Amino acid sequence: MSTDEGRGTGEEPPAGAGGTGAGPPGETGSSTPPPGTAPPPGAQPPGSPPPPLPEAPAQGAPAPQPPTAARVAGTERVAIKRSVLRVIGFTVLSLGIYHFYWFNVTRKEVSRELRTDDDAALQTAGLLVPVLNWVITYWLWRDINVARTRVGLSEFSIPLYLVLSILGLWPIFYALVAHHLNEYWDWRTGGLATDAAVTRNEKLVVAAGALLWLLWLAIIVVVIVIAAT
Repeated sequence: MSTDEGRGTGEEPPAGAGGTGAGPPGETGSSTPPPGTAPPPGAQPPGSPPPPLPEAPAQGAPAPQPPTAARVAGTERVAIKRSVLRVIGFTVLSLGIYHFYWFNVTRKEVSRELRTDDDAALQTAGLLVPVLNWVITYWLWRDINVARTRVGLSEFSIPLYLVLSILGLWPIFYALVAHHLNEYWDWRTGGLATDAAVTRNEKLVVAAGALLWLLWLAIIVVVIVIAAT
């Protein structure tokens, strides 16, 4: 057989060779994942809450370890914390009104974490009722402790905090509880938690309290002037 005839009757390239050959059954040149494979989860938008807290570990089980960057992969910064200085400063400027705002927001966040059905608005209103206000405060502090212990953080002493708060030291322990809550958010997000932006409602609360401050000072000035005449 001549060389030309051999060229004219050359064999086809084996399947899969080159860029246009068909591969084995079930394989293609595309990067499309196989059927039934879920796409990777997308990143959370900034400011969105972290995923719900897992159920409490079984008794005797080892405490979970703090999440690393790999375990929270796909999570962006979570704006959910409120610094101690912010909480105390706004409470003073608002003549104590900000405490109700902080309680309401925190009650909703902690209830979402623990998957409990608490009426945040009703409990916030209950803070105006003597004696009941300490019971409601205990409920929130207890739930913060539950969330902390589920992720391996230590508890704070609620009885001690309550007794000393009732004796007049509540601003100190109010700030400590805010710190314990921020510590929890740091753990939950693997260090990705940041301060939440000051909302319009926060500004209104502080402005209302500032007006009360001015009114109170005006009354004092009027009383002093009247007494001096």
